[in-house]
Amino acid sequence: MTGSADISPEDAALAAEYALGLLEGDAARAFADRFEREPALAAEVTAWQVQFAAMAEAEVVPVAPPPHLARRIEAMLFPDAAPAPIRQRIGLWRGLGLAGVATSVALAAILVLNPRPAPVTPLVADLAPVTGTVQFVALYDPATRLLSVRQSAGEARAGRAQEVWLIAGEDAPVSLGLIGENGQLRAVLPDALGPVLAGATLAVSDEPVGGSPTGAPTGDVLAAGGVIEI
Repeated sequence: MTGSADISPEDAALAAEYALGLLEGDAARAFADRFEREPALAAEVTAWQVQFAAMAEAEVVPVAPPPHLARRIEAMLFPDAAPAPIRQRIGLWRGLGLAGVATSVALAAILVLNPRPAPVTPLVADLAPVTGTVQFVALYDPATRLLSVRQSAGEARAGRAQEVWLIAGEDAPVSLGLIGENGQLRAVLPDALGPVLAGATLAVSDEPVGGSPTGAPTGDVLAAGGVIEI
């Protein structure tokens, strides 16, 4: 954020996560303990906090939730498709099975043949509730290709897993991993996925323990949100 040569890409990503509150417990305390010894690191965190505060101040006017939230989320997930209930699309995803996996592989092949410019600034997403009350915040750092997703509200369903998916246009959802017991996911994304993140959608689905057995979402869409540049 500051462009300091004293800050590694990994520490820059951690500074952004700290400013967003994605680091918690021992990890947050250990990171904060470095501030006195590393002024450049403290300055990096401050710069991120100023940036995020400016974003928050631009959106301080409260807005009542729309009466048909699921319909709006549906339109966001599938902007070029005819409207259809989210549960109907989940049924379609269930039917994809191995075909969904094949489509995901095809997506990677398309990116190789038609590469898009990779993002150069961090990306964020606010995943609002679709079914239930859980919601998440996500941060992607292009320099390290590190995606951090943290549950920010609600409770996970007992005996179930929460799986994060990337949805780019009409392509089949691509699994990015499972939310851990600590309510977080940290994953380094493949080179091919970084360029399609901006403008895409992140969604979290309810799955059996261990994740989807089919390579496509099989349960309710719990939360979803568009990915934007900071």
